[in-house]
Amino acid sequence: MQIAITSNVLGKPEAAMLAACEGLIASHVSDGSRYNTPAKRAFELVRMHQYTLGNPCYSFSVGALKSLLPPGTAAPDLSSLPAAAGEVLGDGENDDGSQSGVTMAENGIYVKTEKNGTPPPIAKV
Repeated sequence: MQIAITSNVLGKPEAAMLAACEGLIASHVSDGSRYNTPAKRAFELVRMHQYTLGNPCYSFSVGALKSLLPPGTAAPDLSSLPAAAGEVLGDGENDDGSQSGVTMAENGIYVKTEKNGTPPPIAKV
């Protein structure tokens, strides 16, 4: 569902989403019968794309998207941190998925601002 929501937010049509997910569709290992074939996985992605398109009950969430990544995967492009921040050590995400806006990185602690969206360091670690 998160892939479909993200595709819709980015304005990608179903075909583009499926092309971007070729590897997932081909290699996902299922523990049941719901997604145990590439055809079933592709069908479900298309179904979710159609279901979430324009549906006000579903919105993009950086935290939800990051939860799809394998543990320990760096995703600086999803954190809005400048490259100079270094490796992210804690992203300020609460257990409920909400963002507190504070991120701890190798070279400082950062907080998002409304001014330009680029978090300046607020303290050196």
